[in-house]
Amino acid sequence: MRKRLAIGLMSLALMLLMAGCGKYAEPQTAAPSSDGGTTSAGPASSNGAASSDNTSTGSTETGSSETGSSTSTGAEAESQETKPAEVQKADMTGLKKGETATIGTVKATLDDVNVIPKAAGLPDGYVYLMIKVTIVNEGDQPYTINVNDYLQLATPEGKKMRFSVAASTMRQPKLQGTLNKGETGSGWLGYMVKSLPGNYTYTVLHPDWGKATWEFAVQ
Repeated sequence: MRKRLAIGLMSLALMLLMAGCGKYAEPQTAAPSSDGGTTSAGPASSNGAASSDNTSTGSTETGSSETGSSTSTGAEAESQETKPAEVQKADMTGLKKGETATIGTVKATLDDVNVIPKAAGLPDGYVYLMIKVTIVNEGDQPYTINVNDYLQLATPEGKKMRFSVAASTMRQPKLQGTLNKGETGSGWLGYMVKSLPGNYTYTVLHPDWGKATWEFAVQ
């Protein structure tokens, strides 16, 4: 019995000794390569070559190239733009009877002036002043003959006179209506005014294109 126990103890000691030797076994050294270096004994890649984790990824410097953005100055930008043609408004004065004025898209002519010194209802010192005007509309927009705002009579004293309904019955046809493109209107307008020395003025206006003024004497 003692003999078997001794043999068992010896077997246990031998097993412990063998286990300790395996724990402190020397690591495997790298095998020399053919060029005198050492070849890593690490696991081979699928194509048979040793895998290398140190893949060199060269960082490419993306230097900001100085591209001078040529920003035009305000003056240069303005010179490059196409400027619309400036509207030249008419402001004609000193026209005489029979002369034609171009007021933008309208042509106007003061055809004639008649003085009626005596008529029913005329106060002393006053006359009916009859004015014949022809207007041609050459524009695309209609032109309305506004007898109070677009056709104006002024005395030598500078007083503006409104047309007279009673005077306008003295001559026919009466100037009135709206002229479309290419249409012409011609007729008379009458005014009751003082008979004064000096020049009266008659103005035809266009709301967008300016005006033209004729001068004439009554006495």
